[in-house]
Amino acid sequence: FFFMVVESDSEPFGSVLVVGLSGPSGAGKSTHASRLKDSFSSKLGEGRATVFHADHYFKHPSPPPPYRERGGLDMESPSCVDWDRLLSDLDAETSQMEAKISHEGAATEGGRREEGAETGGVRQDCAGIVIVEGFLILSSRPLLQRLGVP
Repeated sequence: FFFMVVESDSEPFGSVLVVGLSGPSGAGKSTHASRLKDSFSSKLGEGRATVFHADHYFKHPSPPPPYRERGGLDMESPSCVDWDRLLSDLDAETSQMEAKISHEGAATEGGRREEGAETGGVRQDCAGIVIVEGFLILSSRPLLQRLGVP
């Protein structure tokens, strides 16, 4: 499967690290996203790592019907995903993480963690980690543009 990390000190994500995971169904995207979230949460603190599952943004009924009962229900094309809602939620989450580190920054010099703070190799000024996973994420030009991919 495909693993993508986009790190930006400029808008729209500031000091939030965004990680994209894509690949075919059953490749382990959700499992790896969950493990990454747990690992980063233990290094950065609770609420500083989250996962966006593109499957949760499908326009189909929830939960989706079993495969044999789907009939003509299309669940395999990019048009099935509510990209606008995913991007809106992504913006809101990254803004919350930025606000949280700004608030915490009042207690530490320059908004950075105290010298020697253990972050497990993550930038000391990292507000948080957002993991976006799904087999269609690479097909969304607006999402790729938002992540800074040319």
